[in-house]
Amino acid sequence: MRFFRENAQYIGLGILIFFGATMFAGSVFFGGFSSTEDSQTPVDFSRELAVLGDKPVPRESVMKELNRVAMQLNLAQSKERVSPEIFELLQHNALMQVVNNMVLLQAAKESNLKVDKKDVKTALQFVYQENDLKDKRALKQRLKDLQVPYKQYMASLKEDILVKKFVSLLHSQVSVSDDDVENKYAQVLVRHILFAQEEGADNEEKRVLAQSVYDKIKGGLRFEKAVQQYSEELETASQGGRLGWFGTGQMVQSFEDVAFSLKKGDVSEPFVSDYGIHILKVDDRRVLPKPESFDLEKEKVAILAQKRASYLNRFIQSEFKRLSFEIQDPFFKAYEAKLTGDVQGAVRAYQLQISQNPYSPHSHYLLGQVYFVNQEYKRAIDELRKASVKAELSEGLDFPELHLLLGRAYLADEQVKDMLNELDKAFELGKEDLGFLKQLKQTLEQKKLTRRLKKVDKEILRLEVSQRSQA
Repeated sequence: MRFFRENAQYIGLGILIFFGATMFAGSVFFGGFSSTEDSQTPVDFSRELAVLGDKPVPRESVMKELNRVAMQLNLAQSKERVSPEIFELLQHNALMQVVNNMVLLQAAKESNLKVDKKDVKTALQFVYQENDLKDKRALKQRLKDLQVPYKQYMASLKEDILVKKFVSLLHSQVSVSDDDVENKYAQVLVRHILFAQEEGADNEEKRVLAQSVYDKIKGGLRFEKAVQQYSEELETASQGGRLGWFGTGQMVQSFEDVAFSLKKGDVSEPFVSDYGIHILKVDDRRVLPKPESFDLEKEKVAILAQKRASYLNRFIQSEFKRLSFEIQDPFFKAYEAKLTGDVQGAVRAYQLQISQNPYSPHSHYLLGQVYFVNQEYKRAIDELRKASVKAELSEGLDFPELHLLLGRAYLADEQVKDMLNELDKAFELGKEDLGFLKQLKQTLEQKKLTRRLKKVDKEILRLEVSQRSQA
């Protein structure tokens, strides 16, 4: 997980699931349908991008989703470059969007929900309005122009409606109270005991042990003593199980729900989170100041939206565990491996990428980045040099982030002259990119490279003035 703590700026983009306004329009403009009615399940999944349960994830659907996002962000016409890290993230998000929709569609089909004629009529009216179409005849003509079979489109539209109804059903199970608002402006000081669970195991012994420890605490055993004797999280056990102060949105939902339901001095019964079985004790609570613009009803609306999104995400994650999900394509698998902290898995995936696309510098760069974060500087330099050679061989493939990272790797390996050369290359390649120049500035400030810093500041000022004049 260390990789993603150090690259958190990319994770912030997240994975968003949109329903409503963009749902039906996307089908017409981008071919974003993927009806499963006529699909044939292949026996051999080895060449599939990913597999969810017993169904392959359609590669075509993922590419269409990636294309939709690219068009939405106007990447083709934009002057902003897309770095390999950002492209890798967008690619992963496109995959997960398709998989999330597959999960929800399967769950919706297993429910008792139905799509009636009124639902279809309402959806079609929305499609006509959003796409400037007069009627069904105009829609059929548009689909014909796009080479999309009408029956296939309608099957996909009905599936979209069914998913939307199912999501609405999930949302209806979420509510918000005044206490939720008060908790938003509060923090708790918590300590805990963790009983780790093995994935796929029964874990009955752990549940029995947790209940036994809880009974002992209620019978008079000091919580701090119980932490020392039983907690399996070594990092906090040496500190009496202390987790420090935290507010809402900072812990997994099940942990947060229990913590904020307790009063000062209370001890929770054992409960399960993604990390294992916990027993919590709230040492203290404190109230945070509310803003002058505080509005209770607006706060409730915002919190309800957050809770619905969280509930939907938890449902999808539970379905992943039930159905099983595996990414097989190395061009998608590497990011997932980094996300789960599987460094060796990421290395293997990038090496497979290189073997399948030997002329691209990007896989070498991303592999070098993994080595750099893990402080394997000589390996990082080796991969980044390969990336640099391949980037220079093909016009338009070179990019400033490569040379900035190579410069930092040289510095870590105490090769100062090579570091300066790479930072100069990075500057020349990225001097029209304001965001990159600010990254470069941070490195130059850290290393106190005053002359180069002045050049970067000058270019940053030029680009900022130009942006203001165009605004």
